[in-house]
Amino acid sequence: MVICSVALYAAEHGINKAIDSPFDALWWGVVTLSTVGYGDVYPITPEGKVAAMVLMLLGIGLFSAITATATSYLISTGQPRDASRGGQLVEEIERLAVLREQGSLTDEEFAEAKRRLLR
Repeated sequence: MVICSVALYAAEHGINKAIDSPFDALWWGVVTLSTVGYGDVYPITPEGKVAAMVLMLLGIGLFSAITATATSYLISTGQPRDASRGGQLVEEIERLAVLREQGSLTDEEFAEAKRRLLR
């Protein structure tokens, strides 16, 4: 973020009236990285726009990684101690699906058997 803010300041200072100081560029960097994007400061030069594009991609990637990490942690802590049961359920449902495809089970029988398994 700091590098992109410095790049924006270098490209826009003296050209863009919204960027009078390095703090203005840093404000733009924080707002852009956080994906808030108030629109009060934005680049007008091609170089500034490239810095903005890089920072936007970094912001999206950063928050995606944070979300994925938090989600992974929450999912792993919510798993039952006997994780093998999940695999057995999948296998059993797949077996029931094969029976349904062969015509041995009706759709209603399949749905009822699946419902009983998931209890």
